[in-house]
Order: sequence, then structure tokens, then C-alpha cells
Amino acid sequence: MSYWIVEKRDDAIMGFVSGVQSEDTVDGPFDSWEAAQKVKASYRRCGSYYYTIIESNDRPKSKNNAYEFVDADREFDDV
Repeated sequence: MSYWIVEKRDDAIMGFVSGVQSEDTVDGPFDSWEAAQKVKASYRRCGSYYYTIIESNDRPKSKNNAYEFVDADREFDDV
């Protein structure tokens, strides 16, 4: 099994009612989770971007999805 560092983006984390959710492999493969973790420590989360380690024999495929909360005025009613 191999380990891969994947950059994820989710604009909903920042509270945007429309945006992008995506995943892209940025590093790997690594032979162990510990080796991947050491390299992942050099990647810094910023805004809606964050990094995770995926365990897979094959390089994870990129994903990209645009979203929009069409009823955002009612979906996020905190009252």
C-alpha cells in the first residue's frame, strides 16, 4: 500500500454560498504513513485549502465540483 498527500479545497468552509470542492494529489507515493506525515508537515492550511494523507495502491484521481446553495437565505438561518 502507498500513501499520498492530497490537497483538498472546500469553499463552503469559508462560508461561501457558491464555490468549488476539489481534490488534487500533490506528493507521493510514500512507503509509510510516517514518511508521508513528515512531508505533509511542510504543507500549510490556508483558507479553504487543507491537506490529508490518502492510502491507495494507485495515485488518487483529481476531483473538481462546483456547488451553489440555492436556498442559502433559509439554509443558514441561525435564528
